[in-house]
Amino acid sequence: MLSSQIRTIRDREIAHVRAIAVVIRDLLRTIAIATTLLLIDIIRPKIPVALLVGSVKNVDSIPVRRLIICHHRTCTKDGADAVLAAFQKDEVENVTIETSGCMGLCGSGPMVLVLPDEIYYWHINPNKAQTIIKTHLLGNTPIPSMMHPRLHPT
Repeated sequence: MLSSQIRTIRDREIAHVRAIAVVIRDLLRTIAIATTLLLIDIIRPKIPVALLVGSVKNVDSIPVRRLIICHHRTCTKDGADAVLAAFQKDEVENVTIETSGCMGLCGSGPMVLVLPDEIYYWHINPNKAQTIIKTHLLGNTPIPSMMHPRLHPT
């Protein structure tokens, strides 16, 4: 009788621990999503002040897209310099190329973010950079197979 009561108490405690683990997991997911959205808001391009006051003579010279390449430790170690060189080699009109600090996706790099499209490409190499230029930047067609699956679930 006593051993069955002990088992019942133990089973309840295990159930409580599992419930707490689920709550913690869901909380961490929410924090990860909120952090990603915050980073996107920080990186999102702002409207040039010159455009607002009408002092821009040639509107065509204003970049339409920003290409941001992670240049932090892991991405640099994984080949971000070669990716940056590949993008800089083929200049695309109305696209600025920039480097950034860590995008918070270490181990997925080199990472490339296309704004304002908010598309994250992962594990990019110079050949994939050429594909991004031809298909996404020039052809206006994002490449789902190269998008980071955690940020762009199918």
